Amino acid sequence: MKRTMRFACLVFTASLYALNPDFHGQISGWGTMNDRHDTQLGLRAIPVLSAFEPVSESWTLDAEVSFQGVQWWQFEERLTAGQSGEIKPYRLWLRLASGQFEARIGLQKINFGPARLIRPLMWFDQLDPRDPLQLTDGIYALLLRYTFINNTNIWVWALAGNHETKGWESVPTRKDVPEWGGRLQVPAGPGETGISFHHREADIKSMLSDFTLPGNALFTAEDAASVLQPGAFSIPSSVSENRLGLDSRWDIVIGFWTECALVYLDWPVLPLSWQKMCTAGMDYTFGTGNGLYCQAEHFYLALSEHWNGRDTERQLTAVSVNYPLGLLDAVSALFFYDWDEQAGYRFLTWQRTTDRWQFHLIGFWNPDEFQMVQFQHSSALFTGKGLQAMLVFNF
Repeated sequence: MKRTMRFACLVFTASLYALNPDFHGQISGWGTMNDRHDTQLGLRAIPVLSAFEPVSESWTLDAEVSFQGVQWWQFEERLTAGQSGEIKPYRLWLRLASGQFEARIGLQKINFGPARLIRPLMWFDQLDPRDPLQLTDGIYALLLRYTFINNTNIWVWALAGNHETKGWESVPTRKDVPEWGGRLQVPAGPGETGISFHHREADIKSMLSDFTLPGNALFTAEDAASVLQPGAFSIPSSVSENRLGLDSRWDIVIGFWTECALVYLDWPVLPLSWQKMCTAGMDYTFGTGNGLYCQAEHFYLALSEHWNGRDTERQLTAVSVNYPLGLLDAVSALFFYDWDEQAGYRFLTWQRTTDRWQFHLIGFWNPDEFQMVQFQHSSALFTGKGLQAMLVFNF
């Protein structure tokens, strides 16, 4: 399989030179340290080869090939605790587009919904509001999208070959079964409203056998142990999962949005097979100095045995503020409050940007254990108090 993927990448890259290629990319390095003397140093390179070619008066063909190479070193109490590195495809897609229609196939990013800080519709990416580069792995998919004259648009997608968890998933997708779904987005007065649906087969057997569930899983490892008692019942190879999303955004003096998702795992023995998430948010730019941009979101999560229950609940509030100091510098603050844990998470960032260089200095002040439901990945070094410095070069 890996050999086939490498061959496909080589063929796809070579075909770009038949178009009009453009080479660019990004190199970044960072260092993070917290008050427990846990330190991480890292390097990342993302070279990008893109191409664009008109094929007629109304149709264009474009493509992108990019790889991500990452190397990091971890230290605890000034002693080497580990290191890791990898090189893998980051984007690998081909698109045919006109003024109202596009068809894109390959390794790509698909995201939608108006929420920015805590996103119930984070189905196919893992964008982190703390990340100044806003990087996320892609998914292998076919995406079709059509936009009508009145700005109504329809999305249809099919996914295959995505074996790792993505978005909010705590259960991987069954390898040999494709995923599919779609979205309808329509104008609604001074804003727009969308409805989304997605279906997949969750590989429940592998999850129950591993007993490694994150804190935001639909049920705990203890629940898994109780249902795995010998002779209780047979475990299916996969379980159907259906997702329904509703979202709206309006701009009336201030921006206001809602984003909700309902997720159901169709296996009656699961103690918490229904997952409900909803975010309400608003933003506004105050005319103070160079313009003070503020946004706030409140997030609600409920896990239950029935669709209208709320056996387990969680609430988070997030506030983000950004102020440009001038043409090159900006400062921003990001604050999360977990109402159930009664814990606050604080991030303060200074950013300096030139034509090709960016410098980010991030200070954080968080609890000693990171327990926010959306950010289980790459959060260990953001515990306690500390600093992260990042230097970025765009070529």
